[in-house]
Amino acid sequence: MCLLVFGCYPEGGEYVEDYDALYTNYDPEFDFGATYTYSIPDKVLDLDESSEGDAVYIDQPYSSAILETLISNLNALGWTKVAPENADVVLVTGAFDDTYIAYNPWWWDWYYPWYGPGWGWYYPGYSPGYVSGYSTGSVIVQMTYPDGTSADDEVPVVWLGALNGLLQGGQNNIISRVTSNLDQAFNQPPFNN
Repeated sequence: MCLLVFGCYPEGGEYVEDYDALYTNYDPEFDFGATYTYSIPDKVLDLDESSEGDAVYIDQPYSSAILETLISNLNALGWTKVAPENADVVLVTGAFDDTYIAYNPWWWDWYYPWYGPGWGWYYPGYSPGYVSGYSTGSVIVQMTYPDGTSADDEVPVVWLGALNGLLQGGQNNIISRVTSNLDQAFNQPPFNN
C-alpha cells in the first residue's frame, strides 16, 4: 500500500524578507556565559571572488552593517574587542551570492501544447522565450576558539551563524534584513540562556 500525502501553502510569502533563512549551531561544551575578548576583521570576505592568496571583500556598506551588528551583539554580552593576538575568540566572516537564471524558449507550450515552435501568443512587447532569474545571498559567521590545544593546527569553531535570503530590494532593505537576522542569531541559544 502506498500512501501519498500532498500539501500546499496556498499563499507564498508576501514580502522578500519572508524568504530569509537563519541557521545557527554551537559547541555545547563551550562556556558562552563567560566573558571573552574577541577579534573581528574590518572587512567581510567575498567567498565568490576570493581565491588562495587573493582576498576580495564585499561592498563596504554591507560589510560595515554586518561587522557593526556583530560587534554590537558581542559588546552587549559584555565581551571586549581587542587586537587579534590578544583575543580569546576570533570571528571569521564571509559572504557570497548565487544567481539562478532560467531560460524557456518554449514559452508557448503552457498554452498551446499541440502546436510546434512558432505558434502561440504573447503580450505585445514580449519576444518569444523569456529569461528570468533571482539572486540569493548568504552571510557566514564562524566564531573560533584558538586555544592552542587542538591537534593538527585545527582551530575549533564553537559557534556558526549562517543566513540566506533573496538579494532583492534596495540597499537599505537588504542591510536592514541582514542586521535583523544577525540580531536574531544572538537571540537564540547559546546566547539567550
